[in-house]
Amino acid sequence: MPPALPLVDATDAPAPPDASPAPVADAAAESPAAGIAAAAEAPWVECGAPVAMPFCGACGEARAEPGALRLGHLAAELWEHVTALDFRLLRTVVELLRRPGSLTVAYVQGRRARYTRPLALFVLVSAGTFLLADRWKGSLGDPVRNVAAAKPTSQIARRFDGYAARHGETRAQLLARVGRSPLLTSRTANTMLVPVVAVILSVLMARRRRLLAEHALLAIHLQTFLLVATVGVIFGGFAVVAAAARVAGWLGRNRAAWMDDALDLAAPFVVAGIVAHVYAAMRRAYALPRWGAAWRAVALVVALPFALVGVRYAALHLVAYFDAP
Repeated sequence: MPPALPLVDATDAPAPPDASPAPVADAAAESPAAGIAAAAEAPWVECGAPVAMPFCGACGEARAEPGALRLGHLAAELWEHVTALDFRLLRTVVELLRRPGSLTVAYVQGRRARYTRPLALFVLVSAGTFLLADRWKGSLGDPVRNVAAAKPTSQIARRFDGYAARHGETRAQLLARVGRSPLLTSRTANTMLVPVVAVILSVLMARRRRLLAEHALLAIHLQTFLLVATVGVIFGGFAVVAAAARVAGWLGRNRAAWMDDALDLAAPFVVAGIVAHVYAAMRRAYALPRWGAAWRAVALVVALPFALVGVRYAALHLVAYFDAP
C-alpha cells in the first residue's frame, strides 16, 4: 500500500495571491495622489508583473509617479510627446533624403525606435503635400479631361458613352458627375500607387526571392520621397518662374516664353534626381550591384507615369460603371 499522505489543515495552507493589490485600492480610495504613490511600489496595472524598471517589459506601461496628477507634469508630458513626434518625423525625413533606402533596411533589421513608422510617415507627408498641391492636375494624369476631349469615334469615347447610356446620361453629364468623386483625386491615386509600385518591384526583383512586405516597405518610402520631391518641385518651380520673369524683364523679352523655357530646362534635372534617388534606394535596400540597381531604377521610373495613369483610369472606369446618379 502507498504511504498515507499527511493531512494538512486548511488554516495552515498558504492563501492564494490576491489578483488586485489591496494597498493600492485602499490608497486610491483615500486620494488619487496616494493611489499613484502606492502604485509606484505595486505590480504593473496592465499585466501584474513586478515593478523593476521605469517601463514594463511585458506591456510597455510606464511606472506611476507621485506627481503624475499635477498640471505641470501633464503639460511636460504633452510637450514631450509633441516634440518627440516632431523631432522623430524631421529625423526620418532627413534620413529619407540623405540616405535613400536606409529607412527600409533599418525597419527590416528591427531598428525602428528612432524613426517614424512607414505608414505613419506616408500619411503625414501625404497630408502635408496635398494641403499645398491638392488642386494640381496635369493633363497626363487627369483622365476626366482626356475622356471628355476624346473623339466620338475612339474606343474610350464609345465605352464611356455606353456607361452614360447605362445611367441615362450623356458622356459630358457622366464625367461632370463622377469627376467629383474622391476616388479620382490625386491623394487617392498616390495612395493606390503604393501597392502597384510594390508589385513592379517584386517583378523587377523576381530572381532575388524577397518577401512582398519588403517591396511594400520600399514602395512606401519611394512614394513618400516623391511626395516630398513634389513639394520641392512646386516651390522650386515658383522660384524658377520668378527668376525667369525677372531676367526677361531685364532683357526686354517675352516673359511667358522665358518661363516655359526655364521650366522645360529644369525638367530633366528633376527626372535625373528621381532616378538617382531610386537607384541609391534600390542598391542599398536590395544590396544590388551598380548595373543591376541602375537598369532597375530606370525601368521603375519609366513605369511610374504609366502606372499612375493606369490607376486613375481604372478608378474612373469603376466609378463611371458602378456610381449611379
